[in-house]
Amino acid sequence: MTRMGFLLMATLLCALSAATGGRVPARAEETRIEYAKSLVEAAGRVAEFRLVEALDHPEAFRIQVEKGRTVIEADSSAGLIYGAQAAVRNEALAGQVQKPDFDIRGTTLWLGGAVRGRRIAPYHSGFNSRTLPWFFDRPFMTRYLDKLASARFNTLFLWASHPFPYLLDLPEYPGAIKLGPDQLRQNQAQFRWLVSECGRRNIRALLHFYNIHLPDGLREQFGARASWGASAVKNPSPEIAKYYRYVLGRYFRAFDHVGLYICPGETLATSRQLEWFRDVIFKAARESGKSPLLIIRDWTLNMNFREQIPKLYENCYSELKHNDESFTSPVPDRRHKQWRDLLKGHVVNLHGPPMDLQPMRWASPVLIHETVTNWRDMGYVKGAEIYALSCFDWPYTQDKLAADQFGYREQVQGSKLLWIDRSGIYLDVFGRYLWKTARTQEGERGYWEQYLAEKFHSPEVGRRLYHWYVVTGPISPGMQNLTATKFGNFWATVMLQNQNVDQILKARKRIDDVPITLTRETGRTRQIYYSQPVDQYFFQRYKKRSGLPELTARISMPVAQYAEVLSTGGRVTDAMIPDKVCDLLCELADEALKSARAAQAASTDPGVKEELGRFVTDSEMYVLATRALRHKVCAAILKARMLRTRDAALARAFLRHMEQSVAVYEDLAQLTDLTYRNANDLMGRHWKREGLAEFRKDLATQRAWLAAFQKPTSVTLPNGVIRIEAEAMA
Repeated sequence: MTRMGFLLMATLLCALSAATGGRVPARAEETRIEYAKSLVEAAGRVAEFRLVEALDHPEAFRIQVEKGRTVIEADSSAGLIYGAQAAVRNEALAGQVQKPDFDIRGTTLWLGGAVRGRRIAPYHSGFNSRTLPWFFDRPFMTRYLDKLASARFNTLFLWASHPFPYLLDLPEYPGAIKLGPDQLRQNQAQFRWLVSECGRRNIRALLHFYNIHLPDGLREQFGARASWGASAVKNPSPEIAKYYRYVLGRYFRAFDHVGLYICPGETLATSRQLEWFRDVIFKAARESGKSPLLIIRDWTLNMNFREQIPKLYENCYSELKHNDESFTSPVPDRRHKQWRDLLKGHVVNLHGPPMDLQPMRWASPVLIHETVTNWRDMGYVKGAEIYALSCFDWPYTQDKLAADQFGYREQVQGSKLLWIDRSGIYLDVFGRYLWKTARTQEGERGYWEQYLAEKFHSPEVGRRLYHWYVVTGPISPGMQNLTATKFGNFWATVMLQNQNVDQILKARKRIDDVPITLTRETGRTRQIYYSQPVDQYFFQRYKKRSGLPELTARISMPVAQYAEVLSTGGRVTDAMIPDKVCDLLCELADEALKSARAAQAASTDPGVKEELGRFVTDSEMYVLATRALRHKVCAAILKARMLRTRDAALARAFLRHMEQSVAVYEDLAQLTDLTYRNANDLMGRHWKREGLAEFRKDLATQRAWLAAFQKPTSVTLPNGVIRIEAEAMA
């Protein structure tokens, strides 16, 4: 596109409606046009803006060239922003209407939580300029919002337990507020500024809260109990319902262009959900007169209540976690189908990555593209909420930059890495594909290689790191997907917790087992999940590596079932088998290490080389973790075979794999003691403490089992003959 001066041609006659409903104030429209103008001016370009009414989507745009002039047409100011972005990035398709694949493109910002010893209590609601200084740092927050806008995110999910007393004047409930007047005014001013700046960039703010959490100051008055750092009740009284209607009403009056992101939570009784949402949440939203967007998160949600929602409130979306509290596969949980065409739309919550993929760098364009494409192909998914890979300890990573660093937030002394500096590519990749999934493989490879080349100041580094992101993409998801021993917010996959031999054998029995999560309410499955199809990149490499070009099954055979086949002398050719899956995971980790070392060698910038050194140590973590898992899986296979065949000849190999798993894990613990403060941003666990102790305990347990298994026992037969045989113990 040629360089030209700038002319704004947009007249606002009235406020327009957003794609997700609700009225948009005229002033918000004006500020969005100003923001679009600033994008064009900053790039030294010129364009005319024109509001039209024929593009059929409030974020759609069309760029025309008329007598040498560039004209950006849109249904609303939101479309003008995205048209301006396309124009300055040379992504415009002249004369064609361009619009997003997903209406809700969101990410998560956690407001609250408090450091408690070695962990963060996530449900603690209080925040102020001392506990969350970054939230009040307007230059940083401006930079963050610009990052979201650049990636075309249009929704910010503000997570908290019960944030209202920290944002609102509540004269009828003075005991609810623990802040002094000055701090409350500061909180309100900052939140109002945030909402305004979000609106300027076409980003809606959705405030999250848990039902039924309450202010600590009203705990006794309402008969609440302590629950994970919050005050909560199971069966809300009429007085509590009155309080909630009051605070929600004040919230909607105080702030423009906001909505709610509502979680029933584990606390609210299932039997009370219908009346609570009908008489409190939905009633307050209707009475606001603003038709705010509401998103209901399916977590412990009553299945019968779900069917009632369409009749209770119109501007309402459902939401469900992609793979529960994990990211194991590009294929979403089968339970999403229960929400097909039920409400205005459905949103996928990519919840697990804060734990599963931490603490390393992770952002595979190939795997993310496949994941988002799967969401689009479902047809009824209208949006996504993408957790950052550092959520509870935002805005920092867990990288250890000094030998004595430990803990979270205010506990950490010295320099820290900002997550958006280290891993901003994660948001950029998701944002790109949430906007448009139909992109060619080769074109995307070139795009991301150039992206990384610009960030690290070297085309060679860009090529090496693109490969690094691609080959590391399947590792952490694949490790958890193989064994399916546990899911949840509590540990990182690469930490290898909950990978004891007996857990591996019990977690998955048959490849066609009906998942427990499909028969119970979400959030009530005792942290058990099930295996899903692996990603296509991993699958194609597996087929080639194993010489099985006709293989179609993308779910691996469980360890226990595979051992059963081996015990009968069988051979598996119609499914991926556990030891070969582990071999490929190890191979990908080795490739990652080679790519990271080559990238570091190619760089001549000292600052860049330092960060590339962390790619190297991340790769070394992957190498050690995949090897440790392989030893555990091989040991589990051997134990299962011994239990079935009572073949003690397998004992030596079994014990060798168990001992090697600990030896490799000791190297992993030693490495991570130098590289990361914690394995994730919530629980304060580390390889050197909890992880190594668990591996050593499993070795001791299996040694004891093996000794008992091999112990001779005498059996007296009916004819008086004594037979000596091994005792098989489960």
